[in-house]
Amino acid sequence: MHKSRKKSAILCAAIFVILVVWMILSVHCRAAEMNNDEKLSQAAGQNESTQQETKKSETQTTEQKIIRVGSFEDTFNYVDKNGIRRGFGYELMQALAGYTGWKFEYVKCDWSNCFNKLENGEIDVMGDISYTDERAEKMLFSEEPMGEEKYILYADLSDMDIVSSDFRSLDGKRAGLLLGTEPEIMLTEWENKNGIHTEHVNVYNNDDVEKKLANHEIDCFVSLEESIWSEQGISSVTSIGKSGIYFVINKERSDIKTELDWAMRQLEQDSPFFQADLYKKYFTLDYNQILTGEEKSWLEEHGGIRIGFLNNDPAIFCVDEETGKLTGMLAEYISYAKDCLGNQTLEYNIRTYDKYDEMIQALQDHEIDMIFMPAEIPILQKKKDVHLQIQLGPTV
Repeated sequence: MHKSRKKSAILCAAIFVILVVWMILSVHCRAAEMNNDEKLSQAAGQNESTQQETKKSETQTTEQKIIRVGSFEDTFNYVDKNGIRRGFGYELMQALAGYTGWKFEYVKCDWSNCFNKLENGEIDVMGDISYTDERAEKMLFSEEPMGEEKYILYADLSDMDIVSSDFRSLDGKRAGLLLGTEPEIMLTEWENKNGIHTEHVNVYNNDDVEKKLANHEIDCFVSLEESIWSEQGISSVTSIGKSGIYFVINKERSDIKTELDWAMRQLEQDSPFFQADLYKKYFTLDYNQILTGEEKSWLEEHGGIRIGFLNNDPAIFCVDEETGKLTGMLAEYISYAKDCLGNQTLEYNIRTYDKYDEMIQALQDHEIDMIFMPAEIPILQKKKDVHLQIQLGPTV
């Protein structure tokens, strides 16, 4: 009896220990299972978040921000005869789009309606705008200027009434320019400084300038520093001023301004000379010098330009006995100078002299118009009262 009770107690104790161990193991297993489930849940959440970000990124890539750009269709932004868009502003905006990812839609406008379109939201951005406090109240300006404009007074100098060396010849003339703008203020200040007055005639763009010139509605005009006018026989009279120009943005689109300012800073950091090189491409003057009306009349009455030189220096001028070809510096000069003008072919008559004194006397007696003797310029200056010019083309 006693032994039976002892065995039962031992058996109960063993069962109790097994139950305790089983309970402990069950708790640990449950805890491990819950922990594993939590980790799987977190991983799934992170994966879902990553997928959402990826989809969002893909959406942003495929759906570019559309920016509507006001275009004056001038040197800053225009479509050429081949249907290709070009211009200083166009190329600059394309470079900035490399940072912002923008896609552009160009909206044609002119000075009469461009600001209204910007203010009412028909366009988002315009370029080539000078800063004024009044404008700053109605639109946002880019933090940095997009460039600098130089304004030139142009005229057709084949007109006998206008002489570039005498600004007084412009007094009373009709000057074409966009009224109410910074260039008109500059022209007025320049006129006051030089004691002259012109009648200001409104012109909207380059096409309007060409039309009014052809119809003799204007005698001169103010435009940007660019070479297109030289190709049409129009000359630069003088520079009247310059100003910084900016991008302007619709007042409600601060997001565009923020991105634009950032892109301009990045472009300046990555390509410090980008804007300067672009300006040279579109605005640096590249003139073919032309004769004024007064100079053309002088040539018609005078005939060929007479050049004197000493015949004892073959480096200056000589004739190849075998080929009969003219060689030397004078021959090269004449070859260049006769066709260096845009509206006149020059004729030169060559006269040779054996002595300095004979040549100088001929110049003073108006038997010749100029002498060609670069190596002896210092000697001639000391010896005689002779006015000298060093130049690439002729003075007539």
